Amino acid sequence: YLPYFILGMIIYLNKIKTSKFMIFTGLFLFLTILSLHYFIPVLSKLVLYGSNAYLETLNMILPIFLIPFISFNVLQKSNKFDRHLGNLSYTVYLFHWTLLIPYSYYFADLSFSNRIPYALIYLFCVVLGSLIIYQLFEKPIEKMRKNFLIKRS
Repeated sequence: YLPYFILGMIIYLNKIKTSKFMIFTGLFLFLTILSLHYFIPVLSKLVLYGSNAYLETLNMILPIFLIPFISFNVLQKSNKFDRHLGNLSYTVYLFHWTLLIPYSYYFADLSFSNRIPYALIYLFCVVLGSLIIYQLFEKPIEKMRKNFLIKRS
């Protein structure tokens, strides 16, 4: 993922902007590929039970379609709520993996319509668990880190 990190720095430092057409095309392709993997059973099984190489390749290709969208967003001014969501996003990313394993184990073989209630419960649990971790651990640790840095300078 280092190339994406470096690309993000280049986009930010050079203030690279993309057209709305590129943004919407990238988002459309990203969502289309995700949808195909969710709705087509053969592709779903490749993601859930296929080789790691397939999933790793998919995870490296999908973000390419988001580059125009990211290049637009990285230059936007953020408010307090937006920064809060940004701080929370990494916790959501890490915590969703914890719940995805049992979710996939118990519900992957259900049909799409039967999976919807469990997916909503999964989503609720991910958000709730992430908020708890963020409030109880991340915010206090970040506050201690800032205080430490202020005292050292």
